[in-house]
Amino acid sequence: MTNGDVDMTTNGSSGEVRMPASVTAELHLDKFDGSNFKQWQERMQFFLSSMQLSKYLTEDPPTVPEGNKDATILATVEAWKNSDFLCKGHIKNRLVDQLFDVYSEVKISKELWDALEKKYKSYNVGSGKFATAKLLKFKMVDSRPIMPQVHELELIFQEIRTEGMKLCETFTVNCFIEKLPPSWAYFQNYLAYKQKALSQARG
Repeated sequence: MTNGDVDMTTNGSSGEVRMPASVTAELHLDKFDGSNFKQWQERMQFFLSSMQLSKYLTEDPPTVPEGNKDATILATVEAWKNSDFLCKGHIKNRLVDQLFDVYSEVKISKELWDALEKKYKSYNVGSGKFATAKLLKFKMVDSRPIMPQVHELELIFQEIRTEGMKLCETFTVNCFIEKLPPSWAYFQNYLAYKQKALSQARG
Protein backbone atom coordinates (compact mmCIF):
# COMPACT_ATOMS: atom_id res chain seq x y z
CA MET A 1 0.00 0.00 0.00
CA THR A 2 1.25 3.47 -0.76
CA ASN A 3 0.56 6.94 0.57
CA GLY A 4 1.90 9.58 -1.82
CA ASP A 5 5.56 8.75 -2.35
CA VAL A 6 5.88 6.76 0.89
CA ASP A 7 5.67 2.98 0.62
CA MET A 8 3.98 1.23 3.54
CA THR A 9 3.61 -2.48 4.20
CA THR A 10 0.68 -4.13 5.93
CA ASN A 11 0.88 -7.05 8.31
CA GLY A 12 -1.61 -9.49 6.81
CA SER A 13 -2.57 -11.18 10.09
CA SER A 14 -3.25 -8.03 12.12
CA GLY A 15 -3.88 -5.41 9.44
CA GLU A 16 -1.21 -3.23 11.07
CA VAL A 17 0.38 -0.67 8.75
CA ARG A 18 4.16 -0.51 9.07
CA MET A 19 6.05 2.60 8.06
CA PRO A 20 9.45 2.12 6.35
CA ALA A 21 12.45 2.18 8.71
CA SER A 22 13.76 5.36 7.05
CA VAL A 23 10.53 7.21 7.87
CA THR A 24 10.37 6.06 11.49
CA ALA A 25 14.06 6.95 11.87
CA GLU A 26 13.32 10.56 10.93
CA LEU A 27 10.36 10.68 13.31
CA HIS A 28 12.71 9.73 16.16
CA LEU A 29 15.24 12.46 15.33
CA ASP A 30 15.06 15.29 17.83
CA LYS A 31 14.30 18.71 16.37
CA PHE A 32 17.34 20.96 16.51
CA ASP A 33 16.85 23.92 18.87
CA GLY A 34 20.34 25.42 18.80
CA SER A 35 21.95 23.09 21.36
CA ASN A 36 23.93 19.85 21.01
CA PHE A 37 24.62 20.58 17.34
CA LYS A 38 27.36 17.98 16.94
CA GLN A 39 25.13 15.15 18.11
CA TRP A 40 22.15 16.32 16.03
CA GLN A 41 24.36 16.81 12.95
CA GLU A 42 25.74 13.27 13.14
CA ARG A 43 22.27 11.76 13.49
CA MET A 44 20.88 13.90 10.68
CA GLN A 45 23.77 12.95 8.40
CA PHE A 46 23.28 9.26 9.18
CA PHE A 47 19.58 9.54 8.35
CA LEU A 48 20.26 11.34 5.06
CA SER A 49 22.83 8.70 4.15
CA SER A 50 20.21 5.99 4.71
CA MET A 51 17.99 7.91 2.28
CA GLN A 52 20.89 8.27 -0.20
CA LEU A 53 20.62 12.05 0.03
CA SER A 54 23.79 12.97 1.95
CA LYS A 55 25.71 13.96 -1.20
CA TYR A 56 23.49 17.05 -1.51
CA LEU A 57 25.05 18.39 1.70
CA THR A 58 28.27 19.09 -0.21
CA GLU A 59 27.23 19.38 -3.88
CA ASP A 60 26.62 22.58 -5.79
CA PRO A 61 23.76 22.49 -8.28
CA PRO A 62 24.70 21.36 -11.79
CA THR A 63 24.78 24.05 -14.44
CA VAL A 64 23.61 23.91 -18.02
CA PRO A 65 25.48 25.91 -20.66
CA GLU A 66 23.34 28.66 -22.13
CA GLY A 67 21.39 27.45 -25.10
CA ASN A 68 21.93 23.75 -24.34
CA LYS A 69 18.66 21.90 -24.90
CA ASP A 70 19.91 18.35 -24.55
CA ALA A 71 16.96 16.45 -23.03
CA THR A 72 19.21 14.08 -21.05
CA ILE A 73 21.16 16.90 -19.44
CA LEU A 74 17.99 18.85 -18.63
CA ALA A 75 16.42 15.73 -17.09
CA THR A 76 19.55 15.15 -14.97
CA VAL A 77 19.46 18.72 -13.68
CA GLU A 78 15.77 18.44 -12.87
CA ALA A 79 16.34 15.15 -11.00
CA TRP A 80 19.13 16.80 -8.99
CA LYS A 81 16.86 19.70 -8.05
CA ASN A 82 14.09 17.35 -6.94
CA SER A 83 16.43 15.27 -4.77
CA ASP A 84 18.07 18.35 -3.30
CA PHE A 85 14.63 19.76 -2.49
CA LEU A 86 13.82 16.52 -0.67
CA CYS A 87 17.12 16.62 1.25
CA LYS A 88 16.58 20.25 2.26
CA GLY A 89 13.03 19.43 3.34
CA HIS A 90 14.22 16.66 5.67
CA ILE A 91 16.73 19.00 7.32
CA LYS A 92 14.22 21.83 7.77
CA ASN A 93 11.65 19.36 9.10
CA ARG A 94 14.07 18.59 11.96
CA LEU A 95 14.43 22.25 13.01
CA VAL A 96 12.26 23.87 15.68
CA ASP A 97 9.77 26.39 14.30
CA GLN A 98 11.91 29.44 15.12
CA LEU A 99 14.91 28.07 13.20
CA PHE A 100 12.69 26.82 10.38
CA ASP A 101 11.56 30.40 9.86
CA VAL A 102 15.13 31.75 9.99
CA TYR A 103 16.33 29.36 7.27
CA SER A 104 13.12 29.18 5.21
CA GLU A 105 14.57 31.13 2.27
CA VAL A 106 17.75 29.06 1.86
CA LYS A 107 17.83 27.74 -1.69
CA ILE A 108 19.80 24.46 -1.59
CA SER A 109 20.77 21.80 0.95
CA LYS A 110 24.48 22.64 0.90
CA GLU A 111 23.76 26.30 1.69
CA LEU A 112 21.47 25.31 4.57
CA TRP A 113 23.93 22.74 5.97
CA ASP A 114 26.88 25.15 5.74
CA ALA A 115 24.88 27.94 7.40
CA LEU A 116 23.90 25.71 10.32
CA GLU A 117 27.45 24.43 10.72
CA LYS A 118 28.97 27.91 10.58
CA LYS A 119 26.51 29.22 13.17
CA TYR A 120 26.28 26.36 15.62
CA LYS A 121 29.50 24.36 15.35
CA SER A 122 31.48 27.24 16.84
CA TYR A 123 28.55 28.36 19.00
CA ASN A 124 28.40 24.96 20.72
CA VAL A 125 32.17 24.73 21.32
CA GLY A 126 32.67 24.51 25.04
CA SER A 127 29.07 23.48 25.60
CA GLY A 128 30.47 20.88 27.97
CA LYS A 129 30.98 23.76 30.39
CA PHE A 130 27.29 24.58 30.19
CA ALA A 131 26.37 20.92 30.62
CA THR A 132 28.48 20.60 33.76
CA ALA A 133 26.91 23.81 35.08
CA LYS A 134 23.47 22.32 34.42
CA LEU A 135 24.52 19.17 36.30
CA LEU A 136 25.63 21.17 39.33
CA LYS A 137 22.38 23.18 39.43
CA PHE A 138 20.03 20.29 38.69
CA LYS A 139 17.92 19.03 41.59
CA MET A 140 14.86 16.81 41.45
CA VAL A 141 11.67 18.12 43.08
CA ASP A 142 8.63 16.43 44.58
CA SER A 143 6.18 18.50 42.53
CA ARG A 144 7.00 16.61 39.32
CA PRO A 145 6.95 12.87 38.40
CA ILE A 146 10.29 11.24 39.15
CA MET A 147 10.94 9.45 35.82
CA PRO A 148 10.91 12.53 33.54
CA GLN A 149 13.40 14.13 35.92
CA VAL A 150 15.60 11.04 35.82
CA HIS A 151 15.49 11.24 32.02
CA GLU A 152 16.53 14.93 32.13
CA LEU A 153 19.50 14.03 34.30
CA GLU A 154 20.47 11.22 31.91
CA LEU A 155 20.40 13.71 29.01
CA ILE A 156 22.72 16.07 30.91
CA PHE A 157 25.19 13.23 31.44
CA GLN A 158 24.91 12.40 27.74
CA GLU A 159 25.70 16.03 26.82
CA ILE A 160 28.83 15.88 28.96
CA ARG A 161 29.96 12.59 27.39
CA THR A 162 29.29 13.94 23.88
CA GLU A 163 31.80 16.72 24.57
CA GLY A 164 34.44 14.08 25.29
CA MET A 165 34.45 14.30 29.08
CA LYS A 166 34.69 10.99 30.89
CA LEU A 167 32.50 10.22 33.90
CA CYS A 168 33.23 7.24 36.11
CA GLU A 169 30.36 4.96 37.12
CA THR A 170 30.73 5.69 40.85
CA PHE A 171 30.48 9.45 40.27
CA THR A 172 27.41 9.02 38.06
CA VAL A 173 25.62 6.80 40.58
CA ASN A 174 26.41 9.15 43.45
CA CYS A 175 25.10 12.10 41.42
CA PHE A 176 21.78 10.33 40.86
CA ILE A 177 21.53 9.61 44.59
CA GLU A 178 22.30 13.20 45.57
CA LYS A 179 19.82 14.64 43.06
CA LEU A 180 16.82 12.69 44.38
CA PRO A 181 13.94 14.85 45.70
CA PRO A 182 13.33 15.43 49.46
CA SER A 183 10.59 12.79 49.72
CA TRP A 184 13.17 10.19 48.72
CA ALA A 185 15.42 11.06 51.69
CA TYR A 186 15.11 7.63 53.34
CA PHE A 187 15.87 5.78 50.12
CA GLN A 188 18.65 8.28 49.39
CA ASN A 189 20.30 7.56 52.76
CA TYR A 190 19.91 3.83 52.20
CA LEU A 191 21.58 4.01 48.77
CA ALA A 192 24.36 6.23 50.13
CA TYR A 193 24.98 3.69 52.90
CA LYS A 194 25.05 0.81 50.40
CA GLN A 195 27.52 2.71 48.20
CA LYS A 196 29.77 3.38 51.19
CA ALA A 197 29.61 -0.26 52.28
CA LEU A 198 30.51 -1.45 48.76
CA SER A 199 33.43 0.98 48.59
CA GLN A 200 34.77 -0.23 51.92
CA ALA A 201 34.40 -3.88 50.87
CA ARG A 202 36.32 -3.23 47.68
CA GLY A 203 39.00 -1.34 49.59
